[in-house]
Amino acid sequence: MRKIICLTVEELQTNAQKYGYEPNLSMLYPAFLKVVYDNKLHLFFGEDKNAIEEKVNIIKEKIERATRRNRNFRFDAIQPEFNSPPDEYFLHLLNLLCNNFGSLSDHALCWLEPCNGAYDDLKDSIEDKFERFDINLTFEEFKGIFTAWALEICKDSLAIFPNVDKEVREELSKFSSDFGLSPTDKEKWPPRLKKILMSWLSPILGSNIESKLLVILDCLSTYLSYDKARYYLNDETVKLCQRKDKAWYKCNKCGGISPFLLGGTCPKCGALDNKRMEDFEFESLSFWRNPVIKALEKVPGVQLTRINTEEHTAQLSHRDQRQKLWSTTENFEMRFQNVFIDDNEPVDILSCTTTMEVGIDIGSLTAIGLRNTPPQPEKIINKEQEEREEKAQASPLF
Repeated sequence: MRKIICLTVEELQTNAQKYGYEPNLSMLYPAFLKVVYDNKLHLFFGEDKNAIEEKVNIIKEKIERATRRNRNFRFDAIQPEFNSPPDEYFLHLLNLLCNNFGSLSDHALCWLEPCNGAYDDLKDSIEDKFERFDINLTFEEFKGIFTAWALEICKDSLAIFPNVDKEVREELSKFSSDFGLSPTDKEKWPPRLKKILMSWLSPILGSNIESKLLVILDCLSTYLSYDKARYYLNDETVKLCQRKDKAWYKCNKCGGISPFLLGGTCPKCGALDNKRMEDFEFESLSFWRNPVIKALEKVPGVQLTRINTEEHTAQLSHRDQRQKLWSTTENFEMRFQNVFIDDNEPVDILSCTTTMEVGIDIGSLTAIGLRNTPPQPEKIINKEQEEREEKAQASPLF
């Protein structure tokens, strides 16, 4: 999904640049559907899968109609027709934006920025307020503060996308029920970020630093939206950015990776020991980053793929004769062998117990992975040997 979202951001940015409009997060979904259509992808399950397929067909019709009539195909124009993405879409997007250890920003791929607004009205309003309160900051410097603040509230309380159900957020944060910002939280800086800003801005802003920080916080709050007594980043005034030549910075103290520095300091720990990352320093991120970069650069042979995993245990072997011809495990076995039932997707990985019956034909087995050592390892080895004899090739055992 990381590759798909990054391709989606590029698709939206390219379209916006071509037709001269400012993209935002709410326009990401129709761009996502076009990426799904262009790459013939099959995503999600159940109702969410059906919803995606229905919208992809609508996108296809719009693209064909625009081509046939020589009209512009713009995501900003069609966005109102695609304002209800399925939960699974938001689940993946929230994970990529708010994950504490593996967000798009952590992997030096994408970052959040404030929109300028229609006719630059948001930008002008903020700059006017800075002038009125004698705050000597540029809008570019405000962007850096916004990015650090947005990342903080996203990772701390999943405070983005106001219309997402609480149940979706709970899938990502099992031990928390307080999502978004409360009215009190909205009026306060995150303590760590406030300390960093005090150190950076005190010499610049001079007297009344506390009150001026509250003015800056009030400007940040214009990018929030209120829903069910909580505040979230408004997807209509925030954009997800990506640029191949973007400078990324690494802190030598905390190891954090950031798209901006705050007055030369790390926005995560406040340390001054930061430097722009060289090409070789991205190697530590290569596992997550390189597949995305290759997809963005359209390297030949790079494909967008999905691994479909299912469980194969006795708990799923019951068959209701009145409703099903095959039990769930039998269904999974056939799909693992690329025998498809009712237009289901193939199964790539079967997660099963070590006592899985040896006599079952499990098709194109290429590898076996063990989570821990089974009680009788020789039975697993025997199964691997049978596969080797049947296919005249080895099936690695991990």
